[in-house]
Amino acid sequence: MDFTEMLDISAVAPSFKNEAFIEKFDALKPGQGFVLANDESSEAYYGLLSASRGLDFEWEPLEQGPTQWTARIVKRLLKDDEETIGAIVARDYRKSRELFAHDIDFCCSGDRTLSEALNGDTAAINEILKQWEAIDQCPAEEGIDYQSWSLSLLTNYIGQIHHTFVRTQSSFIADMAFKVGASNSDRYPQINKVAQIFALTGKIFEAQISREEQLLFPYIHQLPGHTLLQRPGDINDNSSVTQLISVLKVQSIDIIGHLRQIRALTDNYTAPAYALGTCKILYRLLADYEADALLHLHLKNNILFPKVLQSQPNYRRTDIKP
Repeated sequence: MDFTEMLDISAVAPSFKNEAFIEKFDALKPGQGFVLANDESSEAYYGLLSASRGLDFEWEPLEQGPTQWTARIVKRLLKDDEETIGAIVARDYRKSRELFAHDIDFCCSGDRTLSEALNGDTAAINEILKQWEAIDQCPAEEGIDYQSWSLSLLTNYIGQIHHTFVRTQSSFIADMAFKVGASNSDRYPQINKVAQIFALTGKIFEAQISREEQLLFPYIHQLPGHTLLQRPGDINDNSSVTQLISVLKVQSIDIIGHLRQIRALTDNYTAPAYALGTCKILYRLLADYEADALLHLHLKNNILFPKVLQSQPNYRRTDIKP
């Protein structure tokens, strides 16, 4: 492979060196690399990468002074049984389809390997790995490489696209669900149950995104190298950020749990044969809401939150299993 691309870290302002180095590494795809050049020993960057990226890289010293230190850094190719499902899906969202088909929560419980998610079921593991190998052989779909985005860009995207969707669709779908449930209460009483669960889901979701917009997102925008777009919220230390993210993850688990209940009650969003036409529309809207929620929560739990936590001192990466 050709690793002619170089990052001259000595040319970067001191307050931005660590961030520039990590962002350069994160932008790599597995198997890709670059040469790090410095005017002093780069041992500190090796330590930074080890602490924040675990087993995810190879480091080959090239020049060892006295005026220049260089090293070749390669993002390691990992097997799917070594990497967490959240990291796998973050790299290629197409692979979430097989996890969804096996009812595996990848967006809120993405910190597990495939074997852990399937409790060591060899047959199921091999079935998914076979499908993933087929996906790897297909050309990548034209899409958005969320992993390469900066924290500010990813935060703004989540807010403008997914938060807006939650706010506009939650109350609209809840109102429709209660109306459809009332008109079908005798023959299909489960629709009323769906309406109740969805209304609760929407409230949890809206509370979650409000907390993010008031506290977490302003904090992200005031991190070094990012543009302050809002007044910072009431979090100002690393422990507060970690605690806030833990609360948001618990809310995410509740949301996904409720949506799973709805999917079961609606028989995978299959409208009853003799239900009114509005029921079919409702079920389609519910399916679309779950699809958006899965991507929305995946972007936060598997990409945004880890990036924020990686900006904290003493962070240890957990998306790769030793």
